[in-house]
Amino acid sequence: MKKQQETRKRNVRALTGAAWFWWILLAVALAAAVGYLRVTLLAPLGGDDQVNNLRSYYELTHGSVWGLMKQEAAGIWKALTLQNSRFFPFSTLPVPLRYWFKGNIDRYRLFIIGHTLVDAALLGLLVTKATGRKRLGGALFALLPLMLCLWTDWSSNGMFSYEALPQMALCPALLAGLCMVALHKTGHWRWGVLGALLTFWTCGTYEIGYTYILMLGFLALVLEPRFWKAVRLGLPFLGGEVAALCLYVMSSRLNTSAGSQSYAGVQASFDLKEIALTWVQQMSAGFPLNTILLSDYHPTSYTAGDFFWPLVLAAVVVCFLWLGRPEPDKRQSVFLFLMGLSMLAGPAFLVGLSGKYQDGWVTWTTAYIPAAVESFGVALMVLVVLVWLFRLVRGSRYARWGMVVLAVVVILGLTACGAYQRAATRQHNGTEKRATYEFLCDSVEAGLAADVPQDSPLVCEFNVWGSDKGAQEAFFLRYGDCSRNAYHVDAWENDPQPNGEPIYFLCYARDYEGYDVAWVAHVTDDMTRYADSVKVYIQGDKVPADAILSYITLGEDGSEVWHEACLQDLPRTEPDENGDYFVTVRDDNIISRRISLWP
Repeated sequence: MKKQQETRKRNVRALTGAAWFWWILLAVALAAAVGYLRVTLLAPLGGDDQVNNLRSYYELTHGSVWGLMKQEAAGIWKALTLQNSRFFPFSTLPVPLRYWFKGNIDRYRLFIIGHTLVDAALLGLLVTKATGRKRLGGALFALLPLMLCLWTDWSSNGMFSYEALPQMALCPALLAGLCMVALHKTGHWRWGVLGALLTFWTCGTYEIGYTYILMLGFLALVLEPRFWKAVRLGLPFLGGEVAALCLYVMSSRLNTSAGSQSYAGVQASFDLKEIALTWVQQMSAGFPLNTILLSDYHPTSYTAGDFFWPLVLAAVVVCFLWLGRPEPDKRQSVFLFLMGLSMLAGPAFLVGLSGKYQDGWVTWTTAYIPAAVESFGVALMVLVVLVWLFRLVRGSRYARWGMVVLAVVVILGLTACGAYQRAATRQHNGTEKRATYEFLCDSVEAGLAADVPQDSPLVCEFNVWGSDKGAQEAFFLRYGDCSRNAYHVDAWENDPQPNGEPIYFLCYARDYEGYDVAWVAHVTDDMTRYADSVKVYIQGDKVPADAILSYITLGEDGSEVWHEACLQDLPRTEPDENGDYFVTVRDDNIISRRISLWP
């Protein structure tokens, strides 16, 4: 029996001593992380992306790559020469590939996932280099996806929107941390200079970059036990931050004092009660389940993927912690925990300081985009706690069975956390929202609005983003390849702006017992209630040729008159390469919102 146990131990030591074993675990963690985070692909575009992404891709497909690079470089130069009220020249980079990612929701979300996992790998590498524990970074890389907050509204969630801006700010800060490790080990000041430039880059990307000096300060204390030597180690990085801050203040003062621009950055409000409340609420969103539980939202269905991907990630975390035994000393553990706390609290404090977000933008169930990188701090703190638990149980008298129990509890806990959040995210975002968006994209691409004159008001039932006229027009620019004078119906009804040109109304019907249908009507009144002709989009591969089109007209006595017509009996266009076509209905006083398509 003892010989079998010794043989088993030797085999385990031989396996865990092989580098390929740990690389395989990392590859498994990477695949599982992508599988777990792919749930973000379900949501449609949100926030500023509903304008910026559409316009950017249009510019890519209708201009030259070199022209785009010159345009972006000119924007960076304008910021560096202090011509903007907000100094963040590196928030966008002159890389045309960015525009290509923006052309498709799946590509765009995979880009955000990729950037997030690059940051996760850099943080894992930083922790490994700083502590000298090779397996600690691997455990963090596998743990981090499960700590990301995915459920909050995709319009203000850095895992869905804003071109991974928070992750872009974190990336050079982590690279600066690696420079600090190299500076500590080699003493070559070239690493200090490079680290200062990277810190400057972080601050010039997004305002949360200024808070990462706290993370770098605690990293210096992880590396150097003597306080004043740690301070000296961090001075070059502080210098990079001070330089960026001076330029930030100068840029805002120069441009706002002249009255040419309004300041668009963090507008501080020093109401201490509101700062504290917003700060805590924003920090709360950095934890994976808080916003879901506080909103009293509960998923009612689960898929196999909801359990499988978190289970794989949790198993990899336990393998690294149990078999790898990455145990930093007490001092390192304390400062690693404080590093994580600063990564959570720093960006959240900046949000809490802003009067804009104090005024109801941030609540217990909603948060702003820095929550995506606040979760990195949560992951680091959770990792330190898990390492402490494994070390505690390993050194106890019940180590043999205690380790098994702890491993099972950790795996079950992390799997439950990941499955609950993934199911809630999938169900909350829903495939229908994305499907509706794509149906409208297909209808406009097929030419639904092609016959609408450019200057004619085109009033749309669907809302691209907050009734914003620029967003409505960008939608037609991107998917219809045409410029349209588009309005959302709410904005139009609140403030109609007829210009003497014919008015059109674009509407759609889904989620009823009939077929999906979209149409554009030539309306006869400013409030878009009645029409004399309607162009109807038909999906040829889904709608049979003998389907019945129903519409309603208003009779002379004010009564509603129901009409039905077979698609085969209506004037129609030739099908396109996808089999889609249009039919036209002409009648008096057609109620513009009451079109349907039935078997």
